[in-house]
Amino acid sequence: MSTARAGRRRRMLHEGAGATGSVASNPEPTTPSSRVRYTPRDGSASFAVASGVLPRSPLALAGVVIGLVAVTAALVWADRFSAGIATANAGVARLLSFAQPGSLAAWWEAALWLAVSVQALLLFGVRRQRTDDTRGAYRWWIVVALAALGMSLNSATHAHAAVAVQLAAVTGFSPLAGDAFWWLVPGGLILGGIAIRSLLEIKESPVAAAIGVTGFVIGSVGWLAAAGLMPGLVPTLASPLFAPAAALAAVSLASVTLLLYSRRIVREAAGEVEAPVATPKAVERNADAQELKLSAEPEPAPKPTKPKRQTVAATPEPEAEFAEPDIVPTRAAKRAKRNAALQASEEPDRWVSGAEGYNDDGYDDGPSTRKLSKAERKRLRREKARRAA
Repeated sequence: MSTARAGRRRRMLHEGAGATGSVASNPEPTTPSSRVRYTPRDGSASFAVASGVLPRSPLALAGVVIGLVAVTAALVWADRFSAGIATANAGVARLLSFAQPGSLAAWWEAALWLAVSVQALLLFGVRRQRTDDTRGAYRWWIVVALAALGMSLNSATHAHAAVAVQLAAVTGFSPLAGDAFWWLVPGGLILGGIAIRSLLEIKESPVAAAIGVTGFVIGSVGWLAAAGLMPGLVPTLASPLFAPAAALAAVSLASVTLLLYSRRIVREAAGEVEAPVATPKAVERNADAQELKLSAEPEPAPKPTKPKRQTVAATPEPEAEFAEPDIVPTRAAKRAKRNAALQASEEPDRWVSGAEGYNDDGYDDGPSTRKLSKAERKRLRREKARRAA
């Protein structure tokens, strides 16, 4: 178990104990204002970058969107001149061509995918400090970062086309033109699954989720158009510029989506927006997961405690009474019995024998019966002689 997860669990248990009880003991949903999900650590680089570097104001975000649209429009406009100067300068024409590998458009798309990868790593660092993430869902953003890094390399080199040609040659199966089957089906399944899972993660931010869904739809249509599966009813979809332009628009919207989601998390950590209320089913799932993790952890060994000494108050022995049978008399008890016998012998009208205090019916000359000492018998004889005189 990592230190971050252990610290996150301690913070979660501390927040639950200080508010309305832990999640496992109180599965009822709380009000949004009483739920604190993000507790940034001191010196957290992820929160520092998310709050200080990434744009947070609506005006700054609008400027980012306008800039992305302007760059995309400029690259599409430059593609119109590539065909005219192809005969004069083939290198410049290839640089301006929108769909050629190594062009300005390809490198711009690769840079956007690299930015998405960096934002996903930033979200990984921010989401790992979420207190109610007991299942480790924050690790998903590492998968998103790796997928975006792979797409960045593919945008710069168009490696998917070369891989599709090799797979078609090895298998001898290529149902689509240009061997598009081998990059459309595997890539669509993998990237489609990653995109849908990521949209489910950011659904608590409605604006970011809406922009992400729009980018997912545009990217899917662009891939189908590149594979030649879109009908020719719409001339725009049949254009060779539509597929690369759709891919560039999709990655641009993906970058804006992650920016909005990061802004949402920073604002929630700062207390500017309220955390969404969890449904009872989600609370129960989190409670079950927490109970399983806590039960799996070994309980700490109890510390050895030094036994306390118990003091017993000494009770005075009754006077002129002998010990009970089968009980060994102590030295103090013997001394008290001897004193009682002497005091009884000084009474004028009472004859004292050695068996004073015993019951005649229960008299037993066993090992527990104590006989008078020689001095006591001598003292008794003198007392009897003095009385007889």
